[in-house]
Amino acid sequence: MGPGALSEMLGTFEGMFRPEDHPELLVGLDSADDAAVYKVSDDMAVIFTVDFLTPVVDDPFAYGAIAAANSMSDVYAMGGCVILALNVAGFPDDLPIEITGAILRGGAEKIAEAGAALAGGHTLIDKEPKYGLAVMGLVHPDRILTKGSARAGDALLLGKPLGTGMVTSAAVGEIAKDEHIIAATDSMLHLNERASKIAIECGATSCTDVTGFGLTGHALEIAEHSGVCLRICTENLPFLPGSREYADKWLFPGGTCRNIDAYLPRVSVETGMEEELVRLLHTPETSGGLLITIPENKLPMAMELASKHGESLFHIGKVEEGTGVLLE
Repeated sequence: MGPGALSEMLGTFEGMFRPEDHPELLVGLDSADDAAVYKVSDDMAVIFTVDFLTPVVDDPFAYGAIAAANSMSDVYAMGGCVILALNVAGFPDDLPIEITGAILRGGAEKIAEAGAALAGGHTLIDKEPKYGLAVMGLVHPDRILTKGSARAGDALLLGKPLGTGMVTSAAVGEIAKDEHIIAATDSMLHLNERASKIAIECGATSCTDVTGFGLTGHALEIAEHSGVCLRICTENLPFLPGSREYADKWLFPGGTCRNIDAYLPRVSVETGMEEELVRLLHTPETSGGLLITIPENKLPMAMELASKHGESLFHIGKVEEGTGVLLE
């Protein structure tokens, strides 16, 4: 669902669930964050989220693993650890059991990699395969990462290269090179767990993951919830192999146009910036990296920890006084 339609739909809930009626619900509909957070004790809160995808790659095992990584990412974006997952799946009734089994096996192995338990789930018959997870995580109530606490002066970090949506769109059109598909698949399979731990250790002030709304859409969420401006230096942005090439060929998925309609009016773009680049930054990502703000003085520490643990972490901009997102 596009951001405009989603916002309109969520508006139908307005006034139905008042925060004061559920004081234990620390993060819910009113904050539009990555997951719900419910306090169960003074030192423990439960993170709960659900997500699922249609196929983004041809290999069923990889598809299942990518969908699972994507689903668990919301827990990491909230600063938590994943403890439990349930399968959520819809498959055509004539899909061979070897394929459905491979999808579920891919998800199960990714859940095991996260150190979590798979405890069942729910399936239904659908014309197009859909697979993902309902995920439960844990976090200390005082250490929840949200979109609304970035501060002017913070450094802005990104955890994975951009371009998964661009490469998978080219793959659907049978134009993508094999090596580009492999690189995009490896990126989507990578868990955001270590990046989340580094963010926490470095005193992260806010965090979200870059998925369906593209870099600009998710950056705007941090900017608007925090009441600040995010200045993004496009020269520092990392891109997956092939993504800029496919953008130059205008192989954008449909979600790009929906994101541009919703977000570009609130984004300031430096004069002369290529339209293809602007569109690429509005293109949906699948199982993308974390977008993190940390105190500027913790930037060397973050980069050192990322290098030590073999984690990708890119310094892409800064947080300033003001509003919105600035692409320069």
